[in-house]
Amino acid sequence: DKHDAGAKSVLGKSGNFGANEVLDIVAAHPATARFVSAKLIAFFGAADPKNELRDRMASKFRQTNGDIATTLGVLLTAPEFYAKESRGTLIKSPVHLLVGTCRLLNLDATFTPS
Repeated sequence: DKHDAGAKSVLGKSGNFGANEVLDIVAAHPATARFVSAKLIAFFGAADPKNELRDRMASKFRQTNGDIATTLGVLLTAPEFYAKESRGTLIKSPVHLLVGTCRLLNLDATFTPS
């Protein structure tokens, strides 16, 4: 009863869209492909300073209608993924590891300067 059955405009397309149609429109938008690709690159810790890897991944994402496995294939076989700049980017320093553990365990840690 509360659904708006009227015409809507979503990303430049107009019509009587339901939730699935809106999701299809958003998924097909080029910005979505770039966003998802950038998030995957950051999650897996690859170096991509010029966004060339992101653009290749976004292109594959659009070509395959959002197939994540194929998009990840581009990432995992890219030279940027294995570049020296990408190594060790997800490893925490000992201080970050200690602080994260204290937060996770809800420990009361008091800093005392030496």
